[in-house]
Amino acid sequence: MRAGIAKGFITPPLPVQLAGYGIERVCTEVADELAARALVVEQDGRRVALLSAELLWLERRHVRVIRDHVARLCGLAPDDVMVSVIHTHAGPDTLDWYDFAPVEPAWLGTLLRQLAGLVWLACQRLRPVRAELTFGHLPIGINRRQFGPNGCFIGEDPERPYDERATGLRLLDDDGRLYASVVCGTAHPVSLGSAEALVSGDWPGLMCRMVESTLGGTCLFVNGACGDINPQMWGVRGYQTMQRIGHRAGGAAIELLSQATVREAEGVGAARRELTVPHRDHPYLSIPLKRRLAEDGAVITEVQALRLGPLHLISQPGECLTETGWRIQRETKLADAVIAGYTNDYVGYLPLPHIYDEGGYEPGATMLPADSVLAVVAAAVEVGDALAGA
Repeated sequence: MRAGIAKGFITPPLPVQLAGYGIERVCTEVADELAARALVVEQDGRRVALLSAELLWLERRHVRVIRDHVARLCGLAPDDVMVSVIHTHAGPDTLDWYDFAPVEPAWLGTLLRQLAGLVWLACQRLRPVRAELTFGHLPIGINRRQFGPNGCFIGEDPERPYDERATGLRLLDDDGRLYASVVCGTAHPVSLGSAEALVSGDWPGLMCRMVESTLGGTCLFVNGACGDINPQMWGVRGYQTMQRIGHRAGGAAIELLSQATVREAEGVGAARRELTVPHRDHPYLSIPLKRRLAEDGAVITEVQALRLGPLHLISQPGECLTETGWRIQRETKLADAVIAGYTNDYVGYLPLPHIYDEGGYEPGATMLPADSVLAVVAAAVEVGDALAGA
């Protein structure tokens, strides 16, 4: 098996409107450069790619452009390219959801071409590797769906579900050195908060930099089923809080990637399915939703399963909640499947039907009714099964 890795910086030109909160946040300072990382793995002539970008969101039309560029540049089929974002709330908008701050088309086009170029560059750097999987914990989060006399609100409830498990992929070169790694964990990158208008990859960006400086190689982060999970803040949100959470996450990630090998395996593969789902109005993404309906006549989204040696990813096109992720993992035949949230599209939150009954922010902030979420879950199980049987 061979692998190639590439990393590039995607910090936008300033000033820029930051995404993640429905208010004006014009940024004129960069706290941390935003990065994107591409990993290409090859086995028996087939290549698959994982792209992880320090952005809040990308939607289906953006991913189509990236995949088209990748196909032209290095011949990878669209089904073999997975595009994930970490969901930082301190990055630029890409969905064009603010009527007072439209996205610059020239910058967006350059960004998408740059992301595709990283996949091309990773293809140029293929080298023999040994792939190892490790399991551990990333204990930085807490369920944010808290209930009071007036119903559900965003707070902290340690009694509600939170999956602190983490999965790590190590790719070692012929000399046994860490060439590349993937860390899969679960928590919203919101520790900076909305008061400080700074560009940053939030705690995942710091975590990846810590792994790279301590263990070597290039580290990708894949955010999981964190739709209802925030970091435990331990104080007021801000840059110092982000540093504290990021250092704790970085230490956990370094420990995860330093564990004894749990599984070693070769092989690559991918399965992908598009599906058209009934939709409903979104409370704040009305502009992107209208554009989707104008372009496609419906809400079309996708799910994908990807094999990178012993690491198996199943994508979700938005903010998968904890129990939604558990259901996919429980029902699929794909062993040790890891949920990749914010991947290949963004349609809002993905709660199970009982969450709609409970109410609160998450079931209100989605383009999909409950039956459509169940259709996405079923399709995710199907692609996982397809990859398991490949």
